[in-house]
Amino acid sequence: MTIRTYGAVALACCIAGFPAKAQIPVHIRVSHPRPLEAALDQLEKKIGLPINYEDPRYECAAEIQDVTDKVQNAQQRAAHPSTRILVPKAGTLAFEATLPAQPCYRTGTEV
Repeated sequence: MTIRTYGAVALACCIAGFPAKAQIPVHIRVSHPRPLEAALDQLEKKIGLPINYEDPRYECAAEIQDVTDKVQNAQQRAAHPSTRILVPKAGTLAFEATLPAQPCYRTGTEV
């Protein structure tokens, strides 16, 4: 599994944990260097609750890009010639689910 697959699984688990009565469809599609972060930001706005998560380690060369030349000036490169600035490559994450229309976390009632 790739890091992006783990991110999609984490998002599915997050949404699947909501109790269901009347439901509202949720469609999330993002293209971002940190797609899980962007998708969870959208979900936070929809449900009105903070969602905490931790980015996985990006170790696969196919998921990382070197942006050193784009973000360092000549003085910085001269002072630190061996320093590289690596960031995740942009990826796409799409997810569809349904959320409860009035979940218990908004009303304060118990399930």
